[in-house]
Amino acid sequence: SSAQSWEHIHALTPITSSMLTCLNYLFLVCLFAACDAQSLRPLQPQNITPSVDDPVSFADPPADTSDSTQSEKSETVHVIGVHYITPAWGVFGLCILIGNIVTSCGCSRAIPESATTVFVAIVLGFVVKALLATGSLSFDNFSIINASLLNFVLLPVIIFTGGWSLHSTEFFSQIEHIINFAVFGTFISTAIIGALTWVAAQASFAPDLTLRECLVFAALISAVDPVATLSTFGKLEMPRRQPLLNTLVLGESVINDAVVIVIWNVINLDTLSYTERHWMLCLTDVVLELSCSVFFGIGVALVLVFLMRFAREQSNTRGIVMYIFVCAFFTYSLAETVGLSGIVANLFAGIIFRLYGAPQLTPECQHSCTEFLELFANFADSFVFLLCGASAALINSWRAVLFGLVAPVFCLVARAASVITCSAVSNSVKLAAGDDSIITWKHQLCMTHSGLRGGIALVLALQLGDWCTNRSLIIDVTFIVISTFLVVCGCTTDLLLRRLHLVADDEDGDSECAPLVSNTLVRKDDFIARTGNYFHDQLSFFLVDPPRKV
Repeated sequence: SSAQSWEHIHALTPITSSMLTCLNYLFLVCLFAACDAQSLRPLQPQNITPSVDDPVSFADPPADTSDSTQSEKSETVHVIGVHYITPAWGVFGLCILIGNIVTSCGCSRAIPESATTVFVAIVLGFVVKALLATGSLSFDNFSIINASLLNFVLLPVIIFTGGWSLHSTEFFSQIEHIINFAVFGTFISTAIIGALTWVAAQASFAPDLTLRECLVFAALISAVDPVATLSTFGKLEMPRRQPLLNTLVLGESVINDAVVIVIWNVINLDTLSYTERHWMLCLTDVVLELSCSVFFGIGVALVLVFLMRFAREQSNTRGIVMYIFVCAFFTYSLAETVGLSGIVANLFAGIIFRLYGAPQLTPECQHSCTEFLELFANFADSFVFLLCGASAALINSWRAVLFGLVAPVFCLVARAASVITCSAVSNSVKLAAGDDSIITWKHQLCMTHSGLRGGIALVLALQLGDWCTNRSLIIDVTFIVISTFLVVCGCTTDLLLRRLHLVADDEDGDSECAPLVSNTLVRKDDFIARTGNYFHDQLSFFLVDPPRKV
């Protein structure tokens, strides 16, 4: 029956998702690990040009080297399995097991799984440190492995799922305020952290840091990744109890990553020089790359969604789900290929697929696709924090520890300043428009508290160019900041929400946060609303509704 068929597909979805993740990870790790292993055991070059005194004739057949080649390949596979694959998967399984144990105990339930993953993954860091000490793994190749895993396996599905999971009703009703926090708030945070870091460098807290190094550190550390906070929000039913707060935190975190990466790319350019580039040109580059990436992602997604109309049979659930999954990686790779931001393009591609791709599916297929993407994204998030823990092996400087004690304070100050400033602007706009869903001081405090840092910041630090002479220091400080926020903020989210009475015991929740609008793109009757509704109706007819018979 159809019900049994759906249950069978639904049961296979988690297994298929995990298998795909494992295959992608093993492929990339094997690719780069093979380079290291091959460098340890290089094939001896064969002298194929005999000398005059060589008794071997030129007509003699070449020596059979197939056995030695097969032996070298076997040794390479063994080295990869022993040094890379086994420790990584063993520690990852341990992280999942301990995380489940910690969250199931009443005394430690407040500790987020991401924090548990990071600190258990430090065990893998010791393995990495041993490999670095023996020369089996170089720092550059370790950075390449981390960056490749994040950019080509983990980030595409995390960002795409973020766009897919955004509730269009809430997201578009607050779109201008989300952009306010994610774009202008990120610029404010980057400027303040950069200035404070520069002052700290002059005061010998972070000696020898140039202004450009201060700015690139400020840019990468401004990447907000509130995985632990959103996990707590889900457990406390914050989307229902506090829809405004949940929408702002989730929407900002998704778009913030894209903005940070664009800013970081501009500052990290090897050709960037203060004598060659004016700050206005840099700002123009940021705005241009953001805009082009947005339109590119929307355009590619519209084409891919249109192609779904030719294969949306109800009996082809798994095929459609896999098509959407592959489109996430294709959109990301295509944007990076043409020199745009894959993060930005993939985010808006996920939103387009949710708006115009999901309505083409049956309810069962929609549920299956959402389960598939969310499970894969959760898997990828956990692996990102695994990489963070493994990077603990790179901390080798007391100077980094000293600076790491003040860097979280800089981040909190910058976060508070950006939230307060952007909230004032948004509240002014809301009051002028007659919107009574004001961002209260309680919401602002929670948004400041939710500014955790995550794996994106660390991987950006690992990808710093050769121009950065204090690259190791920045990597160490980034890891310290991530760990500090995970422990301090991640473990106190539940307590803060209850102390502020934002989580009520009744079913109605707190009346402080007014419910948002109920229809997609429904706003006040203004030019933006009419224009948005017009394009939405046209795209819905073209992409979702059955084509008219001629």
